[in-house]
Amino acid sequence: MSHDVFLVAALEDGEIAKLVARKLRALKFKVRYDAKQTDDVFDDKEARDVSRAKTMLVLWSENAVQSNFVRAAASMGYSMENQSLVQVGLDKTVPYEPFKKDKRIALAGLTSRKTVDGWYQVVEALSRPLGRSGLKAWMSLSAKDEEGRAAWMREHPRDALTLAERRKQDQKAAAKPRPAPEAKDAAVLAAAAIKAKPAPAAVQSSPVASILSPEAASAFPARDEGLEDRVGLAMLAGVGAAIALLLLLARLMQSEQAADVRAAQPLPPIANAAPVVATCPAGQIPASLLAPRVLEPGPIIVDE
Repeated sequence: MSHDVFLVAALEDGEIAKLVARKLRALKFKVRYDAKQTDDVFDDKEARDVSRAKTMLVLWSENAVQSNFVRAAASMGYSMENQSLVQVGLDKTVPYEPFKKDKRIALAGLTSRKTVDGWYQVVEALSRPLGRSGLKAWMSLSAKDEEGRAAWMREHPRDALTLAERRKQDQKAAAKPRPAPEAKDAAVLAAAAIKAKPAPAAVQSSPVASILSPEAASAFPARDEGLEDRVGLAMLAGVGAAIALLLLLARLMQSEQAADVRAAQPLPPIANAAPVVATCPAGQIPASLLAPRVLEPGPIIVDE
């Protein structure tokens, strides 16, 4: 992947390097800067990225002239004929040869809220090899100046900023379809009618009225808070009565089952019990022996 700018800075200058990278990316420059770098080694991968970049931006400082990474990267960028080399001075340190005689853009004092004159020079020097122009005018426009930004994009239809803004607008249009003109006019008329004639207090308190027009909502009765409370208490009482009835029926069924069990069990024997024999007066035969014709009536014969 090719980059517009390969940013070179010492590890100790990481904060200002991050700020520069962030500002350039806001202008839609493709910046190659490794904010997570922890060593001072210029490896093969970084050399390959330098060869693919269109410009190189070197941040010179007291720390940079002592950095092996900065010295190696800057030397490679200096030797490439098809690459533009832009050099910045973060302080008054003078780099070694062959960079000693080259022009360095002063960038001291640059912050996230303060823009120094040197920053505009850096942006112009980086944008020139890329065929971009007018970025200083873009940076002078405020974020709320929509007309000024629209006019700038009309003058620069092929700039990366214009293309990025068009992609953003296309994504918004695809995500949220525009309403039909008829529906839009109806919504405006409905809003005007609601604003001109507010619904009565009783109707506004109804949940139905919150989504209907005043004329349609007037057909629905107002919500009675006391009625809802009474209905709720009645429902609770009914549920409690049903539960009590179920418990009573369960108790009765248990009692009947216990009685059936006791009836099915035989009576226990009674101690000292003796069989009872029906007797009759002497000289007579019990009536139970006479019927049905067990014995004929007659005198009793006594065997001696």
